[in-house]
Amino acid sequence: MNLSLALLQTCASPDLQENLQALDRVLDSFLQEPPDLLVLPEYSLCLGSFASMGRAARSQEEWQALLAGRSRRLGSALLFAGLPLSEDGAVYNSTLVFGPAGENLARYDKHHLFRWSQGGNAVDEGSFFRPGTMPPTVLHWQGWKIALVTCFDLRFPAFWQTARPRPDLFLCPAAFTDITGQAHWRPLLQARAIENLAWVAGVGLGGENQETGLALHGNSCVFDPWGELCADSRQRDSAVVRLALALDRVSECRRRLPLQPEDALPLPDKA
Repeated sequence: MNLSLALLQTCASPDLQENLQALDRVLDSFLQEPPDLLVLPEYSLCLGSFASMGRAARSQEEWQALLAGRSRRLGSALLFAGLPLSEDGAVYNSTLVFGPAGENLARYDKHHLFRWSQGGNAVDEGSFFRPGTMPPTVLHWQGWKIALVTCFDLRFPAFWQTARPRPDLFLCPAAFTDITGQAHWRPLLQARAIENLAWVAGVGLGGENQETGLALHGNSCVFDPWGELCADSRQRDSAVVRLALALDRVSECRRRLPLQPEDALPLPDKA
């Protein structure tokens, strides 16, 4: 069973309405041949300072009212990541997935919040967002088990292996800095694919943060369960990556190398 996947690599501004208008123009290009699932990068609808994200923050119901119609118009499932979602007096970095009827299919709140410092530049998402507390959300869609993670989660392999049931595909929307992305983005995605014997798709935000000047990496790509690179935008600007993923490839690789997450031996007790 194949899954038609589209990764929509975008560049974003701090202005939510401006980003939505740009998104609508791109979605029009998919109307003739819509994918089963279209994935946007982290922060694709609001990229700026935490003050700007705070102004854009909405409840889950408000985000659904704003975004779900785009799924209905396209007739596809759409994934939006890096949404500043207000709940219980806090703001979460949330992923929401809407189905072709505009229904809410899944939510995931980013677990590992980004911390970075170089020279006079520093980012600490934990100063604004509350971290999620649950394992990767696993969405059942078109016969696939699809796990949702976000950006900095990519650096925590044990966290990926808590996803249940065992995923066939991991989606990792991200806003990697260009500095860390050049060194780590593809190797980390490839490693997670190999470890989990699953498809891994990373969709990266491109361009730069207009309010902080931080350059972003883009370079959206897909690795198969054997760790082979199957698609790559190979650029930092806006781009589209489309690929038909074969579910049989997952079972094939797992037969060749029959590993299970629970096969890992416990660490020895410290003396």
